[in-house]
Amino acid sequence: MIDTMRSFICLPLQHDLARRVESWIGELRRVAPRIRWVAGDQLHVTLKFLGEVSFVTVAELARHLQEELARTPLTAPEVVLGSPGAFPHLRDPRTLWLGIKDKLEGVRRVAELVENAAVAAGISRENRPFSPHVTLGRVRTGEDCPVALLDTLARSPVTGSPWVASQILLLKSELRPQGPRYETMGEFPLRLPRRGDPKP
Repeated sequence: MIDTMRSFICLPLQHDLARRVESWIGELRRVAPRIRWVAGDQLHVTLKFLGEVSFVTVAELARHLQEELARTPLTAPEVVLGSPGAFPHLRDPRTLWLGIKDKLEGVRRVAELVENAAVAAGISRENRPFSPHVTLGRVRTGEDCPVALLDTLARSPVTGSPWVASQILLLKSELRPQGPRYETMGEFPLRLPRRGDPKP
């Protein structure tokens, strides 16, 4: 009996923006069809990758996250998509992504709250600096990235697009040959900004 799951916590893109990014990914796919591109309904900003954790730990994490949000109600951060980039770098990309620019403090506050809830559930704190981004695709092992793709990335039509990250999702990720399948294990709404709220 399997009693663990591969999971992570994220901010999903708003539906209309996800459709726009998905349309652009279609253009990127025509230039580089062998890259594993992310489906439009799976676009997100990862707040914390949990890896393989027990169902009990996931339940504890969900409880602590709910308690943290009750103690510290956060306003949904206004997020702006930045320029494309790559890990480890664009000269030899393995993972292609869109950065997040401007108004980062709101996203960082949500990420810190998630970290606190994870630690309370017995999960190790992330030691690496938080680097928010939206993964677009992954280059297969042994494959090269077409030069033409870098030109297409540089002309990103979605850079500068804003959205309000109105909920946190706790997702189970099942890896499959045709791509991952996500299952929502928890939804945690954030308070929508109101007129007069201080800007992050």
